[in-house]
Amino acid sequence: HVALIAVLEEGERAVIIGGGRYIVTQADTAELAFVVLDEYQGHGVGKALMRHLVTIARDASIRELTAEVLAENLPMLNVLKRSGLPFHVTSQNGVLRVVLRLCVAE
Repeated sequence: HVALIAVLEEGERAVIIGGGRYIVTQADTAELAFVVLDEYQGHGVGKALMRHLVTIARDASIRELTAEVLAENLPMLNVLKRSGLPFHVTSQNGVLRVVLRLCVAE
């Protein structure tokens, strides 16, 4: 399991504005999830979390990251689509299953 948080300094205190994680579900596959406070969406927080999680996953020999996303969750879908990774999407009952392929060196 890997979890990261995004922190912003507000005055003299640190505030968690988002987080991302993956949980290994099989030897080379992990399930991915994010949360970013509404007021910070669209500012690159999810993109930064995604970039770091992909780096960590590659180092751990993860070959696929999967995510189950509601079809109306456009911010999350955009983060996944803009990751630059090859992906495949299937749909069932309004839930999209996105599979991102990581290019792991053999």
